[in-house]
Amino acid sequence: MVYTIFKFIFGIALRIFYKKLFVNYNGILDRNEPTIFIANHPNSFFDAILLGVLLKQPIYSLTRGDVFKQKMALPILRAIRLIPIYRLKDGKETLSKNEATFKTCLQIFNKNGSVLIFGEAKCDGQYCLLPLQKGGIKIALQAWQSSHTAKNVRIVPVAISYSNLKGWRKVGAVIFGNAITKPLQTITKEQEPFLITKIKATLVAFFELNLVQLKNTIITCSHKNYWEHIFLKNEPFAKNATTFVAAVNYNLSTIQQELQTVKKYSLINKGVKITHYPLFVFTTFITNKANTIGKVHYDSILLCVSLVTFMVYYSLVFTMFALIFNVGIGAWVLCILVALLLLNIKPFVLNK
Repeated sequence: MVYTIFKFIFGIALRIFYKKLFVNYNGILDRNEPTIFIANHPNSFFDAILLGVLLKQPIYSLTRGDVFKQKMALPILRAIRLIPIYRLKDGKETLSKNEATFKTCLQIFNKNGSVLIFGEAKCDGQYCLLPLQKGGIKIALQAWQSSHTAKNVRIVPVAISYSNLKGWRKVGAVIFGNAITKPLQTITKEQEPFLITKIKATLVAFFELNLVQLKNTIITCSHKNYWEHIFLKNEPFAKNATTFVAAVNYNLSTIQQELQTVKKYSLINKGVKITHYPLFVFTTFITNKANTIGKVHYDSILLCVSLVTFMVYYSLVFTMFALIFNVGIGAWVLCILVALLLLNIKPFVLNK
């Protein structure tokens, strides 16, 4: 219940955050099978929220173990389907706890459930792929060697690209890759290292092809307007998200002269800008005060803060007009504000 409520709320919030998001499901929704989603991790908790909204089926997300140290937060973390995964940097003594995590994943797969793991195992707010770790592949190997439904688990890679990693009105692309399934032959202990290397190479090849990455270009992460310009310029290719990403990467490496002449896209249309500008400024101010500038959690905190400030803003506007005029006028003003915002929200471009 809590998961469903959060998914609905964040689903609305993300449609405000994005100008446009190109999504290619690649047919993964056609079959209901146990799945390990292995995604890149450029934008902290924001990535997990995005995939949780895009996927119809509820997913369990593997999250760094230190988040679970606060016992008061455990009920909420479990309610939104987070599972701890421990890394060497969390302390060598914590690694043994991963056995319980692996068993939990197997139980989820036995119920045809899905698990999300970020293959890079860390987030640096990067526009390029970091070295992939073996955690997700090892979970798949354990599942393949088990019994019941878990042995049918598939690995589905997910490439996430953003036009910017800080702030409102992003343009982005999410591409789901072809499923990697259990080998036909029996997996022996001796074959495991070879199989891990092979799957890892397949995943790296997928990400190299389907991620927008900064390579051999003068464009940096701070050039927000240029990133948005390049993403939107290649919208005609969006019917095929892979072709879209290829076009964006091509432009990033060849059309660098446009950097000085890029048209700046306004945050919101004129009507929304007039009525909501104080809200956007106030929300950004609070997020900046949280000392998150330059840190990878900026968007995650901005998104969560906005959920509160939007409700407060609309409540204040309604109350003010209701007190000055009457409740009816207050309700009409509130409806107009919400309508302006909804009219400005552009739907996700989904290719199933």
